[in-house]
Parts: sequence; C-alpha cells; structure tokens
Amino acid sequence: MMASYLDFLTFFITLLGILIAIFEYKRQGRVKCLDMAINFRDRFKELYETDNLLVMLETNDIKLRDIPFQQRAQILGFLEAVEFAIRKKCIDVDIAFNFFGFYAVTIRDSDNFCYDIPKDNSIY
Repeated sequence: MMASYLDFLTFFITLLGILIAIFEYKRQGRVKCLDMAINFRDRFKELYETDNLLVMLETNDIKLRDIPFQQRAQILGFLEAVEFAIRKKCIDVDIAFNFFGFYAVTIRDSDNFCYDIPKDNSIY
C-alpha cells in the first residue's frame, strides 16, 4: 500500500515538473519573440528617422522620390526580414503588425516611395 502511494506521488511530482518545464519553455519563447520584435523596431527606426519619412509617407509626398534607391531598398529589405521572421514563427503576427503594419501598408500604397521599383520585383 505504501509503495503504490509513493509511486503515485513520484509520478505526480514528475508530471508536475514536466508541465512546469513546458510552461516555462513557452514563456521564454514569447519573451524571445518580443525581444526580437523590439530589436527589429529599433533597427527600423534608425532607417527612417533621418528623413521625416513617416510624415512624407502619410501624405505620399513627392519628396519620397528624392530618397536614394539604396535607402528605400534597405527599408523594403528590412520589411522582408520581418516577413521572414513571421513565417519562421520568430515573431508573432500580431506583434509584427502592430510594430510594422502601418509602415508596410503605407509604403505599399505610396506611388512615390516605390515609383521606380516594379511591383512584381521580389524587393517590393
């Protein structure tokens, strides 16, 4: 009788330990995802901060055409990296949309930002 009680207690403690480990693993994954998204946001901020890009995108300003192709390509390439991180489940879709969705949609809809980049181009 005592042996079966100890076996049950051992099984219960082991199961509890496994469940705690699984929950901790998932929690660390969410924290890592958020850290990566914040890192991406900070790096993205460095790309657009210098030229009042946000104001120009909101109004589809003609001055967007004056931004060098290389800088615009870096911004589009960065958004591709965000998309890749989403597909690899490194960043949650909702977090990525909250951090980068506005920029991605505004850039996509801007006639002046991507005026010389064909829409069927992979960089677009």
